[in-house]
Amino acid sequence: MSEMKSLAMQVHIKASLDAVYRALTTADAVQAWLAESADIDLAAGRFLFWGAATPFNPSQHDKGMTLLAHEADRLLKFAWNLGQAASKVTVLLRSMDAEGTALTLIHQREEQKEPETFTLEDFWFVHLENLRRYIDGKPCEARVDFSRPMTGDIKHSLVSTASPETIFSVLTRPNLMERWIANQARIELEPGGAYDLGWGVEGIRIVDFARNQWLTISWQMADEAPTRATWRLERSGGATRIHFDHSGFAPDYPNNGIWIGWLNYLNWIRSVAEYGETWLPPAISLEGHPWAQIYPKSMHEMQEKLVQSDLQLDA
Repeated sequence: MSEMKSLAMQVHIKASLDAVYRALTTADAVQAWLAESADIDLAAGRFLFWGAATPFNPSQHDKGMTLLAHEADRLLKFAWNLGQAASKVTVLLRSMDAEGTALTLIHQREEQKEPETFTLEDFWFVHLENLRRYIDGKPCEARVDFSRPMTGDIKHSLVSTASPETIFSVLTRPNLMERWIANQARIELEPGGAYDLGWGVEGIRIVDFARNQWLTISWQMADEAPTRATWRLERSGGATRIHFDHSGFAPDYPNNGIWIGWLNYLNWIRSVAEYGETWLPPAISLEGHPWAQIYPKSMHEMQEKLVQSDLQLDA
């Protein structure tokens, strides 16, 4: 049998155990925050979801899921065939009293036997944020279409209840950038100015902006050709649509490594704008992590709130 790798993360949701468990185990809820289609009946031993928003785009007949265990308001465990690789997902809920619920997700999987078309960590970051937003009655439509190739330029669009002014601040104020992307932000809000994320990466600069309307940055990593990322804010009907475009790639350039990553950041941007200081990011243990510097400062601050014993659960 192939060696199993493990991904563990945790999110603190200001809701009751019952509310979180129902969102995890009700078909209508799962279809709102996770998948196009779902068929769930725990009493009958059935927990299934599928469609274009699910990795490898399974149909109803090849979704490859098996319910392994469930316990009301505490535990959900299911096996999930990811393409040709077996995997197992364990979700553990723990009451944090007045602070709500700590949800720990552990995803164990075999090494992939085929090229990956997504980043598993970012997939769960996106959907756990969707879960939080669903429970709170907020737009939770962030998802990737796995039925199409993730090549060339990247385009995403999400709706936020926050104002363009608030969202623009989240994009350009260092203390707010450190909530969703930056480890140690340094911003010079002028054409040609620095847009430093504290990642130790040169070549990220502000190209142009119109306050509360758009922001364009140049983005160049290592020896890659320079590209541009733009956020545009469009106010309509009491909501703000955030359009994101990362352009400058060849049409066949494989961007699966960052496609879902940018969607995750966009989802976090709107949550920071809407929740303010009460928002806490999903988090992983960063102790000894080789890439700790690319995680936002807020995730480093979350280390003190993590229930480490749950992250180390034998799933």
